[in-house]
Amino acid sequence: MKYSFIISRILLGLIFVVFGLNGFLHFIPTHQFRGVAGQFIGAIFTSHFYTVVFLTQIVSGLLLLAIPERMTGNSKLNSWPPKGSISESSTIRREDLSQAMAGLN
Repeated sequence: MKYSFIISRILLGLIFVVFGLNGFLHFIPTHQFRGVAGQFIGAIFTSHFYTVVFLTQIVSGLLLLAIPERMTGNSKLNSWPPKGSISESSTIRREDLSQAMAGLN
């Protein structure tokens, strides 16, 4: 489980970095879109909004690759639910419920 988390984080980081860099360097060829999809992509490129999208991909990919595992909170995921949680400490007994219902009348 530990290694699958590491491998998936590295692969996702590489995908984000590669496709984010492709937005600026154009090393993966793309085809022209037709119809409404072409109009949408054309509007994004005309307004230069693609720079925000591709920079976000690059930064998030680099963060996925650069942050060590001990800072990602993986150890917290393995200890769910937390000990001493609200569900353990707030059990309602039948007597308490009946007294509360009697007090409402």
